[in-house]
Amino acid sequence: MTGIAVVEARRRLEAPVADRGMPTGSDVLVASATPTPTTDGMTRQCFGAHFVEVEVDTRIGSTKILKYTTVHESGRIINPSTARDQIRGATIQGIGSALYEDLLYDPQSGQPLTPGYYRGRHLTHKDIPDIDVHFIEVDDGYGPFGAKTAGESGIILAPAAVANAVANAIGKRMTSLPITRDKILGAMA
Repeated sequence: MTGIAVVEARRRLEAPVADRGMPTGSDVLVASATPTPTTDGMTRQCFGAHFVEVEVDTRIGSTKILKYTTVHESGRIINPSTARDQIRGATIQGIGSALYEDLLYDPQSGQPLTPGYYRGRHLTHKDIPDIDVHFIEVDDGYGPFGAKTAGESGIILAPAAVANAVANAIGKRMTSLPITRDKILGAMA
């Protein structure tokens, strides 16, 4: 999202470099630009869809992700390897949020009752499915070289996609995250 500011700052350095040449030794040229580009009243959005296949053992309440596919529209993909890894990493965080990570809060005060995720179960390499990442490339005229953001949409979509897959598998909708064994067993009782 701030890439356009980098491009604009580089443009502002063209004149000083043309006048004085490249800096030498410890000399430094500085330029700045806003990370909030003007969009003429239009919004910049990236879009995505996640597709998840799960296996739920209703006898013991376990959930295993069998297949995970993402499709994202993030403008022009400048570095496909980095963009795929950005989506994969965000998706893994979303899976953790959907199935494992839990913070408990006091309903009266809103204060956390747990000191973080330290005692909760976390994803391990055995929990992480292969994540197929696909991009639909379009040129975003406001982004640097037509690019837009890639990471946040992966984490936002994952919990809902996993929850929908679990609901399809067991016929019961979970209404809070994480979707743990006890919640699945409670829904099946």
